[in-house]
Amino acid sequence: MNQKKKYQYFTAALFLVFIYLTGTEVLDRWSTSLQLYNEMRAKEELNPEKLAMKKMELRARRQQLMTALTRNSGNYDQSETGVFEYLNSCAHEASVKFESLVPAESESTSQLREIGFKIGISNDFHHVGTFVNTIENGTLSARIRKIEIQSRSKSGSPVSATIEGSVSILPKKR
Repeated sequence: MNQKKKYQYFTAALFLVFIYLTGTEVLDRWSTSLQLYNEMRAKEELNPEKLAMKKMELRARRQQLMTALTRNSGNYDQSETGVFEYLNSCAHEASVKFESLVPAESESTSQLREIGFKIGISNDFHHVGTFVNTIENGTLSARIRKIEIQSRSKSGSPVSATIEGSVSILPKKR
């Protein structure tokens, strides 16, 4: 092999090593630097004045939603008493009488409070279904967790039902 060929091979090998090092080392460092730069710019965009304005807007929106929730609850107080008044009016509307109405455990989140209940009723199947529909589609936000229906006679006309659920309320701040 002559001197010129050796020089060309050496130059090509050196060029490939340069490309390899650039691709693995330099570009990785540049991408990391670019990523850190973009994170820094994103943090600069979240200045305290903008965050304070956003917080005020969110508080106003939360207050609007809470007002709408309370207004849509009808004439019922946002308490356990109001929940049981609501359930009683649903029973009256569906022509159902309670055999039992027992409060269950209450769960609280940051703003909402879920008041549990367990109801025992006896009526025909249609009235039981109407009662469940009235509870779930009424003015308070209710969720039925469990329904047990048993027939009291062979004809199946009167049924005994046990309904467990909860109603979400927005308690007043003290």
